[in-house]
Amino acid sequence: MSLTTLFIIACLAAIALAVWSALDRNKVQSELRDTRDKLTEVRKMALEHESTLGRYRRLRPDEDARLERETIRQLLVLDDHMQRVLDTMSTADLDTLRSGLELIGRDLDATWDKLGVVRIRPQPGDVFDASRHEAVDARGEGAVVHVDVVTQDGFSMEGELLRPARVVVQRVPKEESRETAAPAEEETDAEEEAETQS
Repeated sequence: MSLTTLFIIACLAAIALAVWSALDRNKVQSELRDTRDKLTEVRKMALEHESTLGRYRRLRPDEDARLERETIRQLLVLDDHMQRVLDTMSTADLDTLRSGLELIGRDLDATWDKLGVVRIRPQPGDVFDASRHEAVDARGEGAVVHVDVVTQDGFSMEGELLRPARVVVQRVPKEESRETAAPAEEETDAEEEAETQS
């Protein structure tokens, strides 16, 4: 190999390394933006919860002080976790930030459970329920309405809707809905038949 060929290979390798570094940096910056957005969402949820407590306070004044102190104690743990993630955001790697957010999510779910708050998370394909879902957009035309995309979870407490799940719905004609349901029913019948034979 000539010296010129080695020089060209070295230049190409340096260019490839520079491009790869730029791609990694963009990915990290993108994931950091996503992490900041998720933290903002957690803080918004905490504020919405405080707002709900305000309504509850007006309805049940005797329970108010005790419930508020208990809720604040539970939210302090979440605030501590969020502060740690925010403090380490500029120096921590993505896995550390991700595990911090996962911890916050688990603690938030545990807090909701302790407070009796139930998350409403419909699945794509579920029938649209106007008493628990809010349609933010609709696709297609027809009489049968199914959940297509969930844009925001809803919440309820003691059977009272705190916030509906926000969803994009898919409208389909009744005939099309029956056609998609028929193969599923046939599969279920075939499975039941196989179970009875075995």
